[in-house]
Amino acid sequence: MAAGCKRIRHLGLERGAFAERLKLMDPPAVDTFDKQTCLGLSRRSIVIGCMVLLMLGTGCGSPASTGVDGPVMRHLERSSSQDGMAAEVRGVLELDGECLYVALDEVGERYPVVWPAGTRWDASNQAVITSRGISMAVGDEVYGSGGYLYVDDVERIAGSAASALAARCVDNTYGEIAVVNNADTAIGPADS
Repeated sequence: MAAGCKRIRHLGLERGAFAERLKLMDPPAVDTFDKQTCLGLSRRSIVIGCMVLLMLGTGCGSPASTGVDGPVMRHLERSSSQDGMAAEVRGVLELDGECLYVALDEVGERYPVVWPAGTRWDASNQAVITSRGISMAVGDEVYGSGGYLYVDDVERIAGSAASALAARCVDNTYGEIAVVNNADTAIGPADS
């Protein structure tokens, strides 16, 4: 153990409290304090810890564990409840750059969509695939249940990556996002 660490322990400071109490120490104790030795952390363990946190925070995990897969925004976790909102989520799937919309031609509006957990994007077929394996391609009409929320609500249900995508994609008079109820059967092709 380094001399600086012994001196700090002698002053009554413990590992978790050093940051708060460092200001209370006399200058010689501060000068001899070896934070790395006292904390028992190597530079390597700090770098590895930061990398893990960065990967978790930026969605570097598998697509199934994040709120975004290509243009598909989705609930982060499956719901055990079949409860949900009562509005219709319907229209034609439209892809515009990185944004996937449900477009309602009769009102001239389009809404970015938050899909149920487990939904994924099939880039080669330009299609949304539900957790039950049902495919809905760009240009298909879809029908389901859900509601219309604001971008600020998306982070709570689909995470920060989905919220950022929703903010870039929102393109309607009301600034709303279509949020499909988080159930496997909440949306599908309109003809089924």
